[in-house]
Amino acid sequence: MRPTFSIYLLICLGIQSQVSASDPLPEGLGLSGGFPGDRGIANHAAVLLVEDFENAALTDLKGRWNEVENKDGKVLELVSGKPEASAGKQCLQVTATLGENTGGHLLKRIDPIQERVFARFYVKFAEDAPYLHHFSGPGGYNPPTNWPQGSAGKHAAGDTRFSARIEPNGYYGTLPAPGAWMFYTYWHDMKQSGDGGFWGNGLWPIGKPGPSRGQWQCVEMMLTCNEVGQSDGELALWLDGKPTTRIGPGTKTGKWSRVWFDDIVIATEYIGPIAKP
Repeated sequence: MRPTFSIYLLICLGIQSQVSASDPLPEGLGLSGGFPGDRGIANHAAVLLVEDFENAALTDLKGRWNEVENKDGKVLELVSGKPEASAGKQCLQVTATLGENTGGHLLKRIDPIQERVFARFYVKFAEDAPYLHHFSGPGGYNPPTNWPQGSAGKHAAGDTRFSARIEPNGYYGTLPAPGAWMFYTYWHDMKQSGDGGFWGNGLWPIGKPGPSRGQWQCVEMMLTCNEVGQSDGELALWLDGKPTTRIGPGTKTGKWSRVWFDDIVIATEYIGPIAKP
């Protein structure tokens, strides 16, 4: 049996493999194809969470998210803007200011417990976005909590926690800001750093694709827990409905930063980009 982690999704902002041909990943429209503009997508049996930020106030988010971190009330803001195909009008703006805060976050504990989840969100980086530190993605705690656990630099034991956030990374300054997408991972078989600590290991998509500033991009992740004692867990990444990375069995600085999030969906099936009306 797989470990009974309660998987979470963390949407945050901080400052400072080829796909196997024998078992291809889905692409293009998934379950989203039946819900143009994402209208009614929450009614699909596989969907666990929908967040479109079409709220009157930020306080409305607390009914759907276990923790909403908005330091001094200045980090999170609902503003006008949306991906082209979205049926909404608003999105979530997240701003991190150097020397004042380290950004903010939303955390959702996924219940009931799942062994495989897909998480899709749309994101847009500011035109002058610098390099970032930490971003968004799923993970698991045992026992579960409704808040992120402080565990930087510590080994992630196989029966206590794991995380696989996707974040842009500059690869030692060799890639233009905000960088290329990378899985920032903590898991039981992670490698130890030269300073003796256990810092998140970077798992890179082939070709190091990255987001373009000032443009909405559809990002979708899949995470599958492994069977105890087996190396059969999986990670996968889609960008705008195209599979870019599969990691699993048999596969080989500015003063402030601002991004926008919209149309988050978590499900037990592949979701895909928003279907146009």
